[in-house]
This record gives sequence, structure tokens and C-alpha cells, in this order.
Amino acid sequence: MKIAVIEPFYSGSHRQWLDGMISHSSHTIDRYSLPGRYWKWRMHGAAVTLAQKFLVAGKIYDLILVTDMIDLAQFKARVSNRINNTPIWIYFHENQLAYPWSSNDQDVKLKRDLHYAWINICSAHLADRVIFNSRYNRDSFLNLGFRYLEALPDHQCSFMIDDIRQKSHILPLGLNLSALDLDPSISSKSSNEHVILWNHRWEEDKNPKLFFETLMALSEENISFRLIVLGKEYSRSPKIFTLAKQLLREHIDHWGYVDDRYQYTQLLHQATILPVTSYHDFFGISVMEAAYCGAYLFLPRRMSYPDLFEDIAQYYDKDDEYLKMLENILRAPVFNKIFDQKEQLKGYDWKNMIKIYDTFFETKKM
Repeated sequence: MKIAVIEPFYSGSHRQWLDGMISHSSHTIDRYSLPGRYWKWRMHGAAVTLAQKFLVAGKIYDLILVTDMIDLAQFKARVSNRINNTPIWIYFHENQLAYPWSSNDQDVKLKRDLHYAWINICSAHLADRVIFNSRYNRDSFLNLGFRYLEALPDHQCSFMIDDIRQKSHILPLGLNLSALDLDPSISSKSSNEHVILWNHRWEEDKNPKLFFETLMALSEENISFRLIVLGKEYSRSPKIFTLAKQLLREHIDHWGYVDDRYQYTQLLHQATILPVTSYHDFFGISVMEAAYCGAYLFLPRRMSYPDLFEDIAQYYDKDDEYLKMLENILRAPVFNKIFDQKEQLKGYDWKNMIKIYDTFFETKKM
């Protein structure tokens, strides 16, 4: 098969997913993409630029796969004369109905934040298939999408959600987990103290305030732990990171983004606990990577986590439970070996997941 992937936001998890799919698939996959920045402009304008790139290439495909940061109506209108009856599917890494907005975003204050959800709904309705990376992503889209349309002043078009539901599928992300394998002598947990890990983006939706304020409280109680802080920093990252770096300096083994993949892997293998505080995760790549490297998972019982990690995590239901439960974990003995969770997560490695993807692509006419 010849497949075209239209990716308006070629960065981060979107890029990781697309590169992995291209390198592992038995099908021929061509990428049409734009850099992963200016997400609002991508949702409005990427369709025009990417349609032009697609038309200039002049190729014929068996399947066109677009991702969620595109206005599919614009794209489809511009390429319709060229593609005939070629099916167009859309893959949702996230959805704008459930994605939490920054409290500093002016569009929220001025009530201009709803149009991006409308683009997602219309794009999903126009696609021949709608694919989500997790059940949480699908369910939040369908449930909030119905509420969104019901709130419109008239002609709510709620039938769109029923149509989308009928053609919805779940296809989890494939990950290059096997690249995280290290020699057992290197990967074994050798610390006499628990090593707490943060390996998420430095943004509000990951709830760093609860994470670091809890560690500060534990430090004041003389609870012993080490700390590794990874993840990408942004120009407007929450101020709690600066404060935490100062107040937790005696606990810190590493602080800051690591570009070298091998160093990143070594740091993951040093961690004994991943206590997650996120308000948003449509899948959870950073959690999956840490778990594969043997970190004990302490997770909120929300979003995609219960589906992905089932019985290999300890869960909390409310944020006010987080401090006491984490304290109890830290008071327990340090784990001396990697948990068996690696075997449970191997199915998400591209070497296994690509078989599911390729078979799914081959059912394009169903």
C-alpha cells in the first residue's frame, strides 16, 4: 500500500509516532508535515499549505491519514479533484474538547477558545474513519462533543457525534521501548534511597505545583529521597520549577532536559518511583517509558492511565490524598530489582504494534 500522512504538528509525540510508523511499516508511507509550533495557526492554516504540498507532489495513494491539528474540510476541498475516492482517516493524538487550556491564555479570558473544538468535530465527521490513541481520548471526545453541540443556540447538529461514534476506532501509539533496554548491571536499582522521577513537559497541564509542593513538604519532614527532573522546558514554564530547584537542591541528582537518548535512558533506569500528578494525558508516553525502565507507578485514577497500566500501578483518587500516600511509599524499603511490568508493556513496542497497524491499514475498504 501507498499511504500519505498529513501531519501539521511534526514535533514531540506526533513526530515520534510518525517516524516510528514509517520506519517499521511494511507499507510505503510518505510524510507531508509542518514544524510543531504555533498550534493555533496550524489548526487554521496548515490545511492550505499541506494541501499545496500534496498537490505539487502529484502522487496517487491508497490511503490518506491526517492528524487532529488540521482543518480537514479545507484540506479535503483543496485536494478533492486529485484524490477521487481515496479514503481519508484522521488520527487523534489529543482532542481540543478535553485538552486543558492555560490560565494565562487570552483566548480563554475573551471566550475565543471554542472554535478549535469545532474544527476537531467537523474534521472527525468528514473523515472516513476516526482513530484515537486511547479509550479515554475517544470517550472524552464523544461525551464532551455531544455536550458542546447541545450548548449551541440552534441547529445543534448532534447527529454528528453519533456518526463519529459509528466509525471510531482505538489504535494505541507504538513506541520504541526496546531502545530503552540496558545491560542488567547498569539498569538495576542500586540506590539506598528512593529516586523520584519527573519526565514530563514543564507545563501547567502536568500539574507541577502539586508534585513539587508535595516534595517540599516531605523534605521539611526529613523524608529521605533523591530527585531526577527531566522533560522539556519552555519560555513560559511554571515558576514552581525555579522555586523547586532552589528548595530541593539537596535532593537533586539531575535537573533539566536531556537531548542524548542514552543518557535519558540511564536516568530513567535510576528512578524507583514515578509519582504522576498530570491533569492531562491522552496516552502517556513518558509514563510508559518510565514504567518500562522499572519505575514504580503512582498515578491519578483518571485519563488513560487505568486502561494502559491496569494492575501495575498504585492509584490515588483525589489530589489531597497524594501527599500521605507518597509519604507511605517513600517510607517503604527501596525496590532492589526491576518490576515485571516490562513484560506487560512490550506489546506497545513498534516491533509488535506495527503488525496491528499494518493489518488495520489493509482493511481500508471495510
